[in-house]
Amino acid sequence: LTDDSRTTTVKTRVLAGSHQLIRIDREVTTPLSAQLEEEILEKLKPGISKANLVILSDYNKGLFSAELTQRIISLANAEGKKVIVDPKGLNYSKYKGAYLIKPNRKELGEAARAEPVNTLEEVKQAVKTIFGQTDAAYIVVTLSEEGMAVLSELTHKLLPVKATSVFDVTGAGDTVVATIAYFLASGFEIDEACELANHAAAIVIKEIGSASTTINQIKQHIINGD
Repeated sequence: LTDDSRTTTVKTRVLAGSHQLIRIDREVTTPLSAQLEEEILEKLKPGISKANLVILSDYNKGLFSAELTQRIISLANAEGKKVIVDPKGLNYSKYKGAYLIKPNRKELGEAARAEPVNTLEEVKQAVKTIFGQTDAAYIVVTLSEEGMAVLSELTHKLLPVKATSVFDVTGAGDTVVATIAYFLASGFEIDEACELANHAAAIVIKEIGSASTTINQIKQHIINGD
């Protein structure tokens, strides 16, 4: 699907050694037209029907309007497919009906109007607001060097970081979402999927830049006890 009125987003990262100094974004973030939203929905319908699970990765670039997001989630739920959201922005009510939402600490604090969110207790309090807005089954909060917190309305679990060294967290959140989705779609329970995602994140944050990992690397990471 193309739109001649928009440019493809390009992000340029400026590094000094292994440290990122700034990021320069070239992009258009205005909302899509109603016609383009309809075209997107029509193209998504066959894919959602065939999919094991649906991921919405929101970068707040104008694609996921509240209406389109809700229509996609409703369509997925009607097909019996879980929806995992990597959120952005302040309006989490547009994710209502998603199975799992994965903000980082900063995103959670901003969306819940509860900054700062430094302790696990503060995370738990902020998450209550998000549950009220979304009716999600789970919220997974990535906490950088502290690991991640997996929360439902009744339970919470802190998974400490598995990395012995951290060079670059670029793409770590994407890795967490992708890994959780993969293992949930494969029949794993939520706690198992999140534990494996924690190992996957530990692998990629040891690399400079946006890195990826494999099932075999995750297995080896667990075997090595890293």
